[in-house]
Amino acid sequence: MLLSTAASAAPTPTFNITPGDAPSFTANYGNSFSKLDYNHTFDDKFYFAINRKFTSSADLTASYLGKSFDLSITALQLVSYNPATHAVIHTYGGSNDTLPNSKKDEWSFDLGPLASGSYYMEVKGKVLGTSGGSYGGTLNVAAVPEPETYGMLLAGLGLLGAVARRRPKQA
Repeated sequence: MLLSTAASAAPTPTFNITPGDAPSFTANYGNSFSKLDYNHTFDDKFYFAINRKFTSSADLTASYLGKSFDLSITALQLVSYNPATHAVIHTYGGSNDTLPNSKKDEWSFDLGPLASGSYYMEVKGKVLGTSGGSYGGTLNVAAVPEPETYGMLLAGLGLLGAVARRRPKQA
């Protein structure tokens, strides 16, 4: 699944990720900005809903190619929200993993388990390059097994143990 757009920094674009009933998915996302966006801020949102407990991780990179092609990423976060009212329920912040004197801006988060519901991943920043800039990354979502799954696993292991124990030992 690939999500990207070449849009102006204003208005803020939104993107819908549709995972369906798949237990997990990976989505590539990004955005590019032109010289017309120089010195503008952006706030991109990538929406998705999931119907079971899940874990989530994401990474984001914006490369620096001198003063002509540069972005400053100021936030990467996962937001739980109410789709009827758009009220924010909880925000999970990402971490800035950029190394000193690095030629790229790097962010990430690794969260879980999280409840089923409606979410959006948000990327905020500013276009510093006189010719624009771009960022890209990957969002990974994986279902967390239900307690019944663990129960069946333990019952199966117990059954295997009982069979192994009852089997006569051979010399």
